[in-house]
Amino acid sequence: MYDYGHSTLHTKPQDNQWPLEAICKEASSGLEHFADKNEKARVEKMDAIFNRKQLMEKIFEPHPENGNSVTNSIIVQKQMSRLLPMYKPGDVIHGVLIIELTEPIEGQSLVLKLHGQARTNKRIYHRYGYHDVIGKADYIKEKETIWSKANGESEISDTFAIIGGNNNEPMKSMMIPAGVNRFPFEFHLPKDCPGSTPPLLPNAWHDYAYIAYRLKAKIRFGKMLSRDIIATQGLWIDQQKDIGVYTRNLQPFITETTLDTFKGNGKVTCTVKMPQTAFLRGGPIPASIEIGNMAKEDIYGVIARLDMCGKMRTSTHCMALTRKIHRKGMEIEDGNIIRAGSATVIHINVPINFDQAKVDSNLIPLGTLEDCALIDLQYHFKVIIKRPAFCKNLEVDIPICIGNICSTKIL
Repeated sequence: MYDYGHSTLHTKPQDNQWPLEAICKEASSGLEHFADKNEKARVEKMDAIFNRKQLMEKIFEPHPENGNSVTNSIIVQKQMSRLLPMYKPGDVIHGVLIIELTEPIEGQSLVLKLHGQARTNKRIYHRYGYHDVIGKADYIKEKETIWSKANGESEISDTFAIIGGNNNEPMKSMMIPAGVNRFPFEFHLPKDCPGSTPPLLPNAWHDYAYIAYRLKAKIRFGKMLSRDIIATQGLWIDQQKDIGVYTRNLQPFITETTLDTFKGNGKVTCTVKMPQTAFLRGGPIPASIEIGNMAKEDIYGVIARLDMCGKMRTSTHCMALTRKIHRKGMEIEDGNIIRAGSATVIHINVPINFDQAKVDSNLIPLGTLEDCALIDLQYHFKVIIKRPAFCKNLEVDIPICIGNICSTKIL
């Protein structure tokens, strides 16, 4: 399980017993403890994806005396948690839906849905206001009725006795009794479903792009004036990206770029050497940067970083609305001045870190999202040679592959 509020991965203990009470208590804090504004904004965007504000909706009924709305004491409200169970494409999701009631419920059915989709939004402003163009691409949309109300002619003699649940049939009873009720469920994830992504446009006010998977439980009452009870739980699908499939990405890489300065005042050359162009998520990117400054101006520093670049679209149509995705990773800067007519070599390790860009570095997408029709993504290793004002900087851009497993031994 992953706690995106604290960016912490919890692994299962050796006794196969999750310390859920301790983990949930740690992951249930509000937004007030986030001192860093980027971290707070990142968590707020993740909350919006998984609809955490509506973790459990309560039923409101008019007070018999004054007519004001009061909360019915049906649901034991749980504190908000930011834990995400983690799965891989093709896994089977086994779980138990736990409903705690302070009094019986006479509903019609209890339905559990698993929905995974890519969602994008582009807001267009015009003279009369604005219009949101939303893009959706479903990857899994399954529904299971795990409980339904028994009819009056059934063999159930006890109003609160829950029977059935075999042969893919829902459990049945006249009412859901008070106390703790457990309903097991099972869903199968497709093998070709894309992995989850964090919000890829965290700085946008209204535009967004992400891939999310959620479980949604609903108690349906079937009455016009009664509100259904809804609970949601986010899931994280971690796609498996093997960087060893294409062995050329594991070979040493060298590129040389030359910049002709203004009015023939000399040239600036930059040679970047890397042991490979594919790396595992969470690890550093080592590089050797050779700089030859044959120009008349000094060089005032070298910046290296990893950029997340791409594009989102509202549909697969050729006339779909699009927006650029550009997240800058942590910059590593060498501020030593390189004098005119000199050369130097800089060895640098660039972390795969996008925390300053309001994206959780542990959850960044892998590969190019080739299975997603609405979002394209690539990673680029960027080197910037800083020259004086009014002088063009020299930039080197190298495509990089990010994965989480490597099946080929790196020599």
